[in-house]
Amino acid sequence: MVKGFFIEGDPTLYWMPAEDADAPAEPFDGTFILNTQDNLSFYLREDIRKACGSSVSTVWKGTEIIGHFKGKITPDGAKVDDFEGTDEAKALIEKTLRSYGVSVEKKDDSGYDTDWDSSEFYNRVNPGI
Repeated sequence: MVKGFFIEGDPTLYWMPAEDADAPAEPFDGTFILNTQDNLSFYLREDIRKACGSSVSTVWKGTEIIGHFKGKITPDGAKVDDFEGTDEAKALIEKTLRSYGVSVEKKDDSGYDTDWDSSEFYNRVNPGI
């Protein structure tokens, strides 16, 4: 392991495997969903806030955010609220949920459940974080 200041202008001290220190970075072109509870979300928080306005779950293609949403797991499935993004991002969310056997609930304002989960509570009491 080696440690150092790997991000220009960032005072944070980081650690990385020694064999990766001089290796060229390989471009990433896959797609994935990044939940707010994931540690990677912590490191990308500033970029996510700039792109999306707040701390939300994001859909990535390569190194670009192609969609974002507020979501949570419920006893009956999953809720996806306030989605903004491409058709590709929406399809990835639905495909991922189906692969886990989870049904998708969409926000229905007329009978919307106002109970908060922990991430909703955190987002409401820490706006902009």
